[in-house]
Amino acid sequence: MPVILDFHIEPHGKGSYSLEIFERGSSQPLVQTSFDYDVSYVTQFEINQLEPNPRDPQGRMEHLTEFGKKLYDRLFTPDVQKLWADYKQKSDFLVLCVRIAPDAAGLEVLPWETLYDGDEFLAAGPKTGLSAPRSHCYRSGVCRALQQSGMIHHKRDDYKAACAEDRE
Repeated sequence: MPVILDFHIEPHGKGSYSLEIFERGSSQPLVQTSFDYDVSYVTQFEINQLEPNPRDPQGRMEHLTEFGKKLYDRLFTPDVQKLWADYKQKSDFLVLCVRIAPDAAGLEVLPWETLYDGDEFLAAGPKTGLSAPRSHCYRSGVCRALQQSGMIHHKRDDYKAACAEDRE
């Protein structure tokens, strides 16, 4: 059975967000922190760099890891990193469910599936998975590209049902 950590994100000011992390089924937050991310800085050029480019497939992977690492560094404060590492070590399979408050809906455009910790994409780790709003990048094939490259395995079915309410 997977362990699911719900990452609740709410606006805390212009370009600033609060983050509370709960283990699924618990009402007690494990971590409370905040992070800054000005969505207006995510340019169409940067998003386009994540799209398939048959002339530069290696460049695309570099862009995916760069973007994913920047997103990870914003969201994963030292407290969040420690919590994630602890849960990853003690869990058979760990799922990060991104839950974005309606008044922070601008964050839904971010390609959460690219979260990259420096070693692996969290959506594609051997012991980790991700459930998040389907971003433009998901619809345009980032997840498909990661799956085709072998970085996302078909383990998604193991936790898809557990996270189904996130998409309703």
